[in-house]
Amino acid sequence: MTHSESDTRSKLIDPSIKESGWLESNIVREYYFTDGRKLIGGKRGKRYFVDYLLTYKNTNLAIIEAKAESKDPLDGLQQSINYAQRLKIDFVYATNGHKIYEHSLVEGKGSFIENYPNPEAKDENDGTPSTEPPEDYLELLIGVLVGEFYNKEDGLREIWSNPTNRKDLLNKLKEMNIDEAQLGDLKVIFEAEDSDIYDVLAHLCFNFNIKTRAERVLHVEDSEFIEKLHNEKAKSFIEFILERYKKDGVKELDEDKLGKLVDLSGLGSVREVADNFGGIREMRDEYFELQREIYR
Repeated sequence: MTHSESDTRSKLIDPSIKESGWLESNIVREYYFTDGRKLIGGKRGKRYFVDYLLTYKNTNLAIIEAKAESKDPLDGLQQSINYAQRLKIDFVYATNGHKIYEHSLVEGKGSFIENYPNPEAKDENDGTPSTEPPEDYLELLIGVLVGEFYNKEDGLREIWSNPTNRKDLLNKLKEMNIDEAQLGDLKVIFEAEDSDIYDVLAHLCFNFNIKTRAERVLHVEDSEFIEKLHNEKAKSFIEFILERYKKDGVKELDEDKLGKLVDLSGLGSVREVADNFGGIREMRDEYFELQREIYR
């Protein structure tokens, strides 16, 4: 019994790609992109997708057209070549899990090969990461965010400043093949590695200036939010959270991270630290309020 296309991908193609040196972080499955039209008012152009997109050092290097093992691997090759032209990618691979065909758009021809080349062999940037984000990807991202989740910066802030809503947004984006690693790559592209993903998204969607996490922390430290904390141990814990956020980013503000932050602070048990706020519920409320202040 031959494998279906789905099984061919998971049982034959995926292992073959990884055996050639491609890491999971280099592989994007079912990569969606638009037809390149500019997005206005949240509207998107026609969507397409490739079965696999291979990336390395922030550069899109190749796409793979996958077929069930019983199919001719060259079925759909021309369509994939057209997609590669749209995405400005030089190499296309067509495979049924057993045969691999490599086509070079630069040379305008191809041939069957035994194995996929490793990432270093396909990297044409001499180790220098691309500084320009793929236009189609950015258009898709803006269309998804502005068209489906919010239409102004206040809407983004309301979502992002609440850890429950933020997690829900990230999960929905992941379902649409936009994961946190890709969002993190945007910080590199915009030279904002010391900033929050929130600031990159606000800049991308609404042209806001990108603030660093240190700037956001300084704002909180000078705010009435800190001044209202009369209990010194409560204030010390909030300051500890701010330092963790400034150093490691928004993951330190996840809803389920509060207990671990208490442990790491060395200020006592969860119950002991919570008593400084008036109880566990009150400490959680302040944790949420702190995040609203960070993104104010």
